[in-house]
Amino acid sequence: MTVPRSVLGLFDILGAPEVPVGGDSKKDKGGASSVVECRITTPDAILSKEAVLDLWQTTDNGLYSCHDESQPEYNFAVPRK
Repeated sequence: MTVPRSVLGLFDILGAPEVPVGGDSKKDKGGASSVVECRITTPDAILSKEAVLDLWQTTDNGLYSCHDESQPEYNFAVPRK
């Protein structure tokens, strides 16, 4: 699958602490785990060694932590290199 390039998302949370590949971003939050596998390449199909994959999600109330003061800072915002 090829995903088109995009600009930073509306909900990009700069400064979120990085979690290494294979690290646990869920910590003690409970719930189901997910495994994300991807391959990020240049338009010439060369693997990118400098790509950063940002993962984020909302809580049950549908809000991201940057819009909900009751959530911990960087809740569910996980940049990975």
